Amino acid sequence: MTEGNQIHSNVRRHLGPIGLWLRFEDRFQLGVPDWHYVARGRTGWLEAKVIQANGACPSHFTRDQLMWGEAYAAAGGLWHLLGLVLAKTPSWRLYDVRGARAWFEGGDGELFDISGRLPTREVLDQVAPL
Repeated sequence: MTEGNQIHSNVRRHLGPIGLWLRFEDRFQLGVPDWHYVARGRTGWLEAKVIQANGACPSHFTRDQLMWGEAYAAAGGLWHLLGLVLAKTPSWRLYDVRGARAWFEGGDGELFDISGRLPTREVLDQVAPL
């Protein structure tokens, strides 16, 4: 299983039963996120990224992806970035659009950084708040 597929399989396994989670691929429009979801009566988009152990923003998180998320959030939509940090003890990070901008520019901004299995409740509380 590739590193990226680790994220996608965890989203399917842990979040999939809670609502509708659709893996999305758009080769024609730059920046479209990896997942569209409807959960807890909310809809939104989730970008998935593998993060190296140093925690730095990876080059494969592009300006187009960030700008897509910023435009969607500015219009009132929900957009988040879910990252899997590949370290001795892997962890999950979640960013909203402001935090993703800060991270992209070299700062911190994650909503959480939790080791272990995908923290389903914590993800849902952010991406689909009750």
